[in-house]
This record gives sequence, C-alpha cells and structure tokens, in this order.
Amino acid sequence: GASLARLERDLREVADFGPGHVSAYELTLEARTPFARAATRGQLDLPEEEAVVSMMEMLQARLGEAGLARYELSNYARPGYEAVHNRRYWERKPVLGLGVGAWSTLPAGPGVPHGRRRANVRELETYLARVEAGRSPEVESEILEPRVARGEAMFLGLRCSSGVRAAPFAAEFSGPPRDFFAQAIDELTKRGLVTENDGGDIQLTAGGGLLSDSVFEHFV
Repeated sequence: GASLARLERDLREVADFGPGHVSAYELTLEARTPFARAATRGQLDLPEEEAVVSMMEMLQARLGEAGLARYELSNYARPGYEAVHNRRYWERKPVLGLGVGAWSTLPAGPGVPHGRRRANVRELETYLARVEAGRSPEVESEILEPRVARGEAMFLGLRCSSGVRAAPFAAEFSGPPRDFFAQAIDELTKRGLVTENDGGDIQLTAGGGLLSDSVFEHFV
C-alpha cells in the first residue's frame, strides 16, 4: 500500500520531528514467511520496481534537505549522529555479543589473521543450563578465511558512503581490491555501478546504490 504521496507525507512529519538519525529500509520478503506466501498469492499491494526507485530517490533528497546525509545504504544522519554500534559491523571491528543466540566478532590474532566469529546457543533452557554450570554458551565458531574476509570487506565497505579504501584493504590483505577483484571492478565500472579513483578506492554510484545486492554478488 505504499505510495510516493504517503512517503512524502511521512517525510514531512520526519522533518518536523527533527531527528538526528533515520533508518529507512525497503521491504524484504523472506522465503517461506507469511508475507512471502501472501505476495505469491497476489494478496499484497506491493509497489512496482520503478515506484520503489522513485521512493528511494525521494528519501535521499528529502532527508538531505532536512540535514540528514546518507552515510550508509539505509541510514541517514546529521553530522556526529551516525550509528556507533552498526558502524562496527560495517567496518568489521570486534563486537561482543551477549545472550541467547548472540553473535560475536573476535579480533585478529595468531592463527586468525582476519578474526573469528562465534555464536551462542539459541535455545533459552540450554543457554541457561550452560551458563549456570559454568560452561560456555558458544555453539558455533568460524575462523574467517582470507577469501571470505576479502569479500565481506568489499560489500560491507561499499554499503557506506565512504566506500572501500584501498590502503587499509591492502594493509590487511597484502594488496588493494584490484589485485583480487579486477574483473568485477572493471565490469561494474563499465556499467556505471561503481567508481574507482586513482588511488584504488571504490564507491557505489547513485545507480549502484539502487542495485547494491547485484553489485555485492560480484565479491562474495
């Protein structure tokens, strides 16, 4: 039931509230959910792709006019109000997850040059039993292989307006993005979806932001 007119009304109200930060996400229909099944049966009034593109363009324009700059694909903020927590994920920094089903990202170290991920058990009773017995609730662990870490560095970096910076990428992976993804970079540049400067830094274009999932597929 979304429309440009409704979105414009919502954005006027947002501007009146004057928030420091706004997150705006396009609806994602996950497989095997009630929403996805309803969409398959034609029971949801979903906008056409062209309308969605217009909505995303309106979002960026109106929020920009309200002083909220787009610093990540779905996030807008006034200077100094960018999400601290989420930026740690996008910048691949260590995160400690506490509680049932929580994920942690552990820093690089001996034997784990790109860090490690771990997950806690998802069942509450099992989680409590382990903790009360003095045992770790960890149920899954993944040492990040270079190929996986490089792909994540690319698509997470491209999510942000700052893009992927070649120097820190090369410091971690012993080479800039072009050393590993030259074909993908050339193809995406030719299609106008990414830009690459003389220093090897890579950013999404405005068109690339609208087709970001298709761009990210080239790196993972």
